[in-house]
Amino acid sequence: MPLDFDAAAYLHLNKDVAASGMDPITHYTTHGYLEKRPYKMSLPEDFNAMNYLELNPDVRQAGLTAAEHYMLHGFREKRRYKVDPT
Repeated sequence: MPLDFDAAAYLHLNKDVAASGMDPITHYTTHGYLEKRPYKMSLPEDFNAMNYLELNPDVRQAGLTAAEHYMLHGFREKRRYKVDPT
């Protein structure tokens, strides 16, 4: 179990776990870590929401903020979140 595990954030970021009523710590230790589920609310220090939306236009239709989408899906999908300097 990561020392910085945040049970409330885990439930917020993993709505299916919250809906199941399962204890977040139990879920993470039996399933979540294998599935690489997010367990805390954090973004890369250089995350830029506007750039993320520009680089990933489909995110606008997802009904989530850029930050929520990145934390729930984007980091696992290895989506770009900033424009590389040229």
